[in-house]
Amino acid sequence: MGFGATVSRQLGDPSGRFGRLLVRLLNWVNAPVNEAALDALDLTPDDVLLDLGFGGGALLREALIDHPTLQALGLDRSPDAVAVARRRLRRFVDTGRLALLEGDAAAMPFAEGACSSLATVNTLYFWPEPAQVLAECHRVLTPGGRLALAYTDAERLDRMEGFRRYNPEAVGVLLEAAGFTHVTTTRFDQAGGFLVTRAQREEA
Repeated sequence: MGFGATVSRQLGDPSGRFGRLLVRLLNWVNAPVNEAALDALDLTPDDVLLDLGFGGGALLREALIDHPTLQALGLDRSPDAVAVARRRLRRFVDTGRLALLEGDAAAMPFAEGACSSLATVNTLYFWPEPAQVLAECHRVLTPGGRLALAYTDAERLDRMEGFRRYNPEAVGVLLEAAGFTHVTTTRFDQAGGFLVTRAQREEA
């Protein structure tokens, strides 16, 4: 397996010493992307935020600090990422404001309407079943709940191994097929360039 393929595999499912180092690095690399995703969600004091594929937990930490009454959930497929984030965010876990779980994005261990806002940053490329994952995102959001999906455009991933490539049009089609409405995409130039697509579960 080449180095590029190794990196993409670790980004999708961090494991071992390299994976633990990687999730810490991503806390720094993804900082502007996390900020843009949170801005797109326009969080309120009563929100319950789900971070899907939280890695090292930087987005959750920022949201919980900035919004002192916010409740949050995190789901990641990597047990190593879960362990790193639990240590880093222990004060929020211990006070009951945050629950971090290991699990599959295509079969989330949450009830329907478990969260009112959902962020997922640089995870889309690694979903074997993107339609199923987005259907699950729709299910776990409350009516009127907001989704922010941050990712790098297909053309910027052209030389990267192991990444499924998406443009905003393809993402919009997937979201609408999953039942989302009010789909909009904003392009950012920071961090090498990225996109944030915002969508909403229709009001009841």
